Amino acid sequence: MRNFSIIVLATVVLSFPLTIGGPAAADSTPATKPVPSTNGAGVLQGQLLKVDGDDYIFKDKAGKEVRVRVDKATVLDSRIKVGDMVDVQMAANGRAATLLKALE
Repeated sequence: MRNFSIIVLATVVLSFPLTIGGPAAADSTPATKPVPSTNGAGVLQGQLLKVDGDDYIFKDKAGKEVRVRVDKATVLDSRIKVGDMVDVQMAANGRAATLLKALE
C-alpha cells in the first residue's frame, strides 16, 4: 500500500508542471488575445452595426443602438468586423476600455 501511495504522489508531482504552465496550457491561449479591463464602469454586449471613426455603433441585447467611443487606451480586438457580436468593457471616463469579439 505504501509503494502505491509513493507512486501516486510521484505521478502527481511530475505531472504538475504540465497542467499549470506546460506546453498544452501555453498553446491554448494566443499571446495576442486582449485581456478585458477590470476597472471599468460596466459591460455592454451586442451586434456591431457600424464603425464611424472612433465611434463603434452596436445594437445591444434589448435592441437599442449604442455608440461607444474608442481611444488610444482602448484594447481593441483586431478580429472585429461589422455584424460580429461584441463585448464592450466601459471605462469610468465613458469610453470603451476593451472592445472584444464575443465568444460564440
